[in-house]
Amino acid sequence: MLKDILKSLFKNVYQPQVAPEKYIQKFVSTDYIQIVDGHQINYSDFVSHIIKQRQIIKDVFFNFIYLVEEDDCVASLHRVHATKIDDNKKIIAEVYAFFQFKEGMLISCNERTKIIQGSSEDKDLGRRK
Repeated sequence: MLKDILKSLFKNVYQPQVAPEKYIQKFVSTDYIQIVDGHQINYSDFVSHIIKQRQIIKDVFFNFIYLVEEDDCVASLHRVHATKIDDNKKIIAEVYAFFQFKEGMLISCNERTKIIQGSSEDKDLGRRK
């Protein structure tokens, strides 16, 4: 199931023992496009984004409130709970996202992210690279 691939990607890409570039290429198409709050990033931007997040965040947990799969699409409402490395502050973001797959590979994501807990400077964490 595609939602299982998605959950695995979210869970494992932030693990310190996982090389993000190699892991991402197993599940994400090189034609990948992501739109976060109206800002577009491509595959290489996405890899840079994950690497940057791993430099900023020391731990992260995804709480999937809704995760619905239909055909080659997965819709998600989830909360991201994270702790920043530099100041140990907690961040909670609420994310509405629509993921598109082709032949088992993630090809696009369109998401809206809202910081529920954290500073206004973190509002770009969903796309920062």
